[in-house]
Amino acid sequence: MVEKIKLSVIELVHLMNNVDSIARKSDYLVEKLGLSFQYLSKIFSAHEPITLEKFIILHKIERTKELIDSNDYTLSEIAFMMDYSSVQHLSTQFKNITGISVTEYKQSEYHDKKGMDII
Repeated sequence: MVEKIKLSVIELVHLMNNVDSIARKSDYLVEKLGLSFQYLSKIFSAHEPITLEKFIILHKIERTKELIDSNDYTLSEIAFMMDYSSVQHLSTQFKNITGISVTEYKQSEYHDKKGMDII
């Protein structure tokens, strides 16, 4: 079940770009896996060293890095695609997770990205 949860998160964040941003991630997982988000979260946390919410956030930040590197989207578009309420929310979470600001990331020559299998 944990692998199904992980694959569903990867599908939503990395492959679909959270196209239907109006639908919450929890609603997507509930619909896709047919179980309550609370149950999925509990199962995930029992088998992984992080919470399901943290797992989703880590994937959103990695996908954000990819989208920034592509230079195809503005930060506002990326925030919308990744289902952030604002650019500020994305920027704050980006800095909390990576330790650097979005601007510092853009200016840096070394773009540290983690593979989907490592997260």
